[in-house]
Amino acid sequence: MSRYRYEELSPSQFEELVVDICRSFIGSGVRGFATGPDGGRDARFDGTANDFPSAREPWRGTTIIQAKHTAKTDAAYSDTDFMGSGKVLDIELERIKKLVDEGGLDHYLLFANRKLTGIADDKILRRISDECKLSVTDVHIVGVEEMDDILSRYEDIAPRHYLDLLAAPLRITRDGLAEVVEAMSSAIGASETNLGDEPRFTHIVEAEKRVERRGRRGDSAA
Repeated sequence: MSRYRYEELSPSQFEELVVDICRSFIGSGVRGFATGPDGGRDARFDGTANDFPSAREPWRGTTIIQAKHTAKTDAAYSDTDFMGSGKVLDIELERIKKLVDEGGLDHYLLFANRKLTGIADDKILRRISDECKLSVTDVHIVGVEEMDDILSRYEDIAPRHYLDLLAAPLRITRDGLAEVVEAMSSAIGASETNLGDEPRFTHIVEAEKRVERRGRRGDSAA
């Protein structure tokens, strides 16, 4: 579960947060775009990144940064509203292709307030690489897990965007509950969770209960 309720931000607030994050680890030259028909670009950076994706091999050239916000709680990149036919990813692919063909994109960085599994990450990277003629090393996908990690490392960002007001309380989700059940099963051991075991209860008939109650009353009177 994410540290912050990013879904409660507005799309423009989420974009401002993403631009601020990118300025911290890519460079102060990251330029945000005003709301409007911007060709799918939320921000861009021209030059050599500070230390992204690594200090040894930073990106050089034009980096296009895209922010995709959803108001959906517990959203994931693998959801059909992102990966489905004609949905967010399909639309974004057309924009990326156009930018690559025009020579306006060397690297692509996508942020979304969605959970990102290794399987979804691999599928998205391969689609962008195959369809947009980009190396997988020139594409990076960021989910809520990495956003939380970045904000924990750059502690000045969250207060600037009042994210502490969106600190996530204890929430029970289907995925989270499944993780708890699996962990409990592993800890207890298969032998203790065998549904075929006899229940460990002692049955007391009603007559015995009455005798026991009379005995307790007699002890009290004495």
